[in-house]
This record gives sequence, C-alpha cells and structure tokens, in this order.
Amino acid sequence: MKHYNNYNLKNSFNLPCIVREIWFPETYYELKDIFSKQRDAVIVADCTNIVCRPEVDKVICLTKMPKDIDLINDSDDKYVILCNANVKSNTFIQYLLLSGIGGYENLYGMLGRLGSAVYGNSGSGDTCFSDCLTFVLTIDRDGNEFCFNKEDLQFKRRYSILQDSNNVITDICFTFPKKEIDKDKLEKAKEHRRKISSYSAGGVLKTCNVLKSYQSQLIGLRVGDIEVSDMVNVIHNHGNGTYEQFVELIDKILNIVKEPLQFEVKII
Repeated sequence: MKHYNNYNLKNSFNLPCIVREIWFPETYYELKDIFSKQRDAVIVADCTNIVCRPEVDKVICLTKMPKDIDLINDSDDKYVILCNANVKSNTFIQYLLLSGIGGYENLYGMLGRLGSAVYGNSGSGDTCFSDCLTFVLTIDRDGNEFCFNKEDLQFKRRYSILQDSNNVITDICFTFPKKEIDKDKLEKAKEHRRKISSYSAGGVLKTCNVLKSYQSQLIGLRVGDIEVSDMVNVIHNHGNGTYEQFVELIDKILNIVKEPLQFEVKII
C-alpha cells in the first residue's frame, strides 16, 4: 500500500489541495486494514467530483484498487457483467461499445469510477448507471461485507442509500438486455462531452432544472478563474482557480437562485 505525505490531490476542476497524509490501498485486505486504523480519514473513489477544503489532512484514495471487467454470462437474451468498482466509468462504456452492447450510449465520456457513479447514481440525459444494475458488493469500516440488490439501494436522481451509510462499493454486477447500439444517441453524447471544458466535473447540481429560470443571471458569472458556463449547470476553471474562488461562486449562485438546491459536487 502506497502512503504519501503532503500530497497534491487534484480533481476535474484542477483545484489543487495539499493533504497531509494519503493512502492508496491496492487490495481488499489493505483496504480493510487501513479502514480500521484511520477512522477519521476521508474516503474518495476518485477526485473528479470532489472539492477539498484546504484543511483536509487524511485521505484514503481507492484509485489503486483492482479494476477488472468480466463477462460472466452471454445468453440468448442478456449479458451479465461483473466489474470492480475501481474501473473508470468511461473504460466501462468503451468496453460495452466494443462488445456491441447497447443501452448506455448517453453515458459516453463520463468521468470518475464505476463505484462513485453507482454511489451517486450518476447519469446523463435519460440514462443512469443504475438502469441495468443488478447488485453491488460493499464493505464497511469494520470490515463487514454486504450485498445490495438494485431495489435495496433506493435509487433516485443522483442518490443511492449508500450515501447515508459508511459502506464502500467493491464490486458491481450489471445485466444488459441484448440490443443494438443507438448510433444517434452515441454521437449526441460525444458532442455533449466536447462542449464540456477539460477543467470541469460536468454538472454540479442534482436539481439542475431549477437553474433554467435564472440562466440569464448565471451564465458568465465569474469569480477569478471559476465561471458558470453557457450550459448553466457546468462550472469551468479557466486555469488558475482556487478552492476559495469556487466556494465564493457557489455562494453567488445561492444568492441568485431563490429555490432549494442540492449539489452533486461534494465538498469535503
């Protein structure tokens, strides 16, 4: 297991954060061991949708964990696929496309890891990672192992019941009905990804539809190098943004939008 001091933990916004200590477990045994010893550490699957406060000092990062994809059943009417939670989301989408498996075309180019995608029920358009999910395997900080079926996870927009627990996803099973790839959907998804800056984590709000009434006030709103894009729900870093600028921009958005907002980006 790799362990670093004073590590620069960056996310998709390219906002640097120096953490005093960070651990990268590489096996499930190491993960259980570090869970039991560092109970006050923040756990991240990836840093794509996370913004760290400057004072965060202990982090367990899961990006060195196993990342395998196994087709365990190819019958006449379905595919069953078992994946490690550390598989990159877009690596999984590319695997489906190369295998001729349709259904997740809208998710092309999604950031982060499968574990965090399921944990937060990530999605795009009318498609979510939970759509074809069958079950997930998890462990908690005491080393207990659990299996949750799709119904157990109570998925809603950008929500699963795992967000209210201390469980970490280790493996995910999907079942896909056999259907052709929708090429039109795929091209639209690729075009959508091209519009999003490389220094962006995509949508920042679960309640993004609320912003439509305020877009004339929000588009172009900027603090330093952090700016609300013309997609309204996407925040760009033009190169030298800081945590403080990001938080100040969020405060400005909250002062303009007079309705309750739920953020998809997690500040830790």
